[in-house]
Amino acid sequence: MKRLTLLAAWLVCAAVAGQNSSAALDGITLGNSVTKVLAPSHTPDVETTDVGTVWTFDSTAWKMRLTTDDDGIVRMVDLLPKVSQPQHAALDVSEKLTLQFNETSDDALKVLPAPEFNVQGSLPDSGEWAAFRGYRLSSQQELVLLFDAQNRLREAFLGDRDALGRSGLLPHQAGTGGPRFTAPVLQREGTADYPAGSKQGTAFVRLVVDATGAVQAARIFASSGDPTLDDVALRIARNDVFTPGRLDGAPVSAIVFRKEDFHLVPQH
Repeated sequence: MKRLTLLAAWLVCAAVAGQNSSAALDGITLGNSVTKVLAPSHTPDVETTDVGTVWTFDSTAWKMRLTTDDDGIVRMVDLLPKVSQPQHAALDVSEKLTLQFNETSDDALKVLPAPEFNVQGSLPDSGEWAAFRGYRLSSQQELVLLFDAQNRLREAFLGDRDALGRSGLLPHQAGTGGPRFTAPVLQREGTADYPAGSKQGTAFVRLVVDATGAVQAARIFASSGDPTLDDVALRIARNDVFTPGRLDGAPVSAIVFRKEDFHLVPQH
């Protein structure tokens, strides 16, 4: 299966990265499972994309997106403040630093190595002009900081170089070729009978989608906390129908993560 060969290449890079001390941004350490940050009170949205699975956590002040591989291992952290006021986030590299967002001065930048690159681009969410500056942290990990026209830090990406490159954040790796993967797209969501009784929770399911778009296998990746709800989530997921993933245009087997929410229905 070609997709699994592509994943194997990514995991080799991750193994090499593991030989270095893993960096962390806002408490999220590269190489850890995303399950370490899943909580019943704060469940993310999840989307399987062409560059990995993206888990989006929203709070009042921050938006955080974690990109994971097919095993749910964090390969990239994207941290974006949602307010214009100054915000601080911890950066743990060779020492513990603090990144200062929406400010023109940042003491952490005095400790980081000289930028590996400094190019112009656009902020991913707003499209505003931005300067992209890359800081090599180790042989496999890099920090990419985005600054606005007033030289204020607006967004930070910490990741394995492979994941950053796939996301187009390393300009010297753009257009270098290699297999082109396109993620499966959900065409029809499965259904299953909901059991009697008032229950609520959120389950995350890991699916293997074959080259025809059918679900070949499914397992609970993160439990709702209720075995009954987990069983319903699996039955729903197994009935999902996708357009298949593609590698250089050819249909391939691929991994998809799905979120199943169960809410209480008010009684009238």
